[in-house]
Amino acid sequence: MDLGGLYISNSGEIIDRKTGEIISPEKLLKANLDILIKQIKDLQKDSIEITGKKLDVSIKRGKYKNVSREVAKLDFKHFNISDKDNMKKLLNEDISIYSLAFITKFQGYIEFPTNVIVIDGTPPSTTEMAKLMCVSQRKMMQILKELESKEIIKRVRIGWNIAILFNPFIYSAGTVVDIETYNYFVGSRWNEDFSKEKIQPK
Repeated sequence: MDLGGLYISNSGEIIDRKTGEIISPEKLLKANLDILIKQIKDLQKDSIEITGKKLDVSIKRGKYKNVSREVAKLDFKHFNISDKDNMKKLLNEDISIYSLAFITKFQGYIEFPTNVIVIDGTPPSTTEMAKLMCVSQRKMMQILKELESKEIIKRVRIGWNIAILFNPFIYSAGTVVDIETYNYFVGSRWNEDFSKEKIQPK
């Protein structure tokens, strides 16, 4: 499935532009996990070509109760990490299909280590994001408002731009995160245990 080729119909369904297939939220989640596994395999291949050594990568259950995280030791590049328990929890949220589509569409644009959505070097405007999702600017504002109310994103002014920070306790651009981003979300309900942080600040 090409996640970049998805769009939202007027009835709120997520459609694969190439095949016309209606994509369920469960299939979106599986597609994201499949992409993560492919990224790990690509990193292993790159490591052998560049260093002559196989990258030390594993997918395993974390030491915290009921928490599954993909972890890896990286020497030369970073890759995205999702908290599978929290990703699954998203599917049970009272959240619109538009917001689920936003998460799928833009998580590939999250920048390390700030977890800010960045396109072509700058945070995208509401108009740019609306165009990428094939929705109106008004609908995009509703999506952002809903996601922020669920503590999934945070809108922060950076200079003249409004940056969209993604909650690293759900989806992170690496195994560490910028301290300012961390502080925005450490008190969110997606961080199950305040005393046993799952992501260390940078």
